[in-house]
Amino acid sequence: MIDGHRGTAIGTVAVGKHPQAIAVDPTKGLVYVANTQESTVSVIDVLTRRVVKTLNAGEHPYAIAVNTTAHTVHVANLSLMSSTLLGNQ
Repeated sequence: MIDGHRGTAIGTVAVGKHPQAIAVDPTKGLVYVANTQESTVSVIDVLTRRVVKTLNAGEHPYAIAVNTTAHTVHVANLSLMSSTLLGNQ
């Protein structure tokens, strides 16, 4: 994890295999990590610096974005050139 104000490393959080992309929902204090080789998304609580959920995300997620108004997570999957919408997280 990186301190955004100082630009320095403040710790690490173990997630799934081959973490490919991250997205942040600052209003909920959550970080989402697309784990390409596991076809999952790890959800990290920024205050506790722990994975609080692991979500199925379609085959081989490689890009991720958060809609901070709707609190939805959009995942682009490499296999089959598909996408997955993860509901209100």
